[in-house]
Amino acid sequence: MEQITKKDIVNQIHEKLGMKKKDAAPAVDMVFSVIAENLAKGNVVDIHAFGKFVVMERSERQGVNPVSGKVMTIKASKNVKFRCSDTLKRSVNE
Repeated sequence: MEQITKKDIVNQIHEKLGMKKKDAAPAVDMVFSVIAENLAKGNVVDIHAFGKFVVMERSERQGVNPVSGKVMTIKASKNVKFRCSDTLKRSVNE
């Protein structure tokens, strides 16, 4: 299994679309930026045939510090959940 970075995505867009790398990089950055901005607003980002990004809220809860064993309060937080589409799931499993 290979790890793909943002630079690799830029290179692949450059090769597949014939764009200059200096033009492809800002386009990739803009896509990620728009997704992040909308998630920060609490919006669901649904990309047809790819998947859906949703902000999930976790309430405040009690936990145990594994080092000291003391009970502590874990603050409420938000996390991003991704659910892939059936189309993407099928293409990965082929």
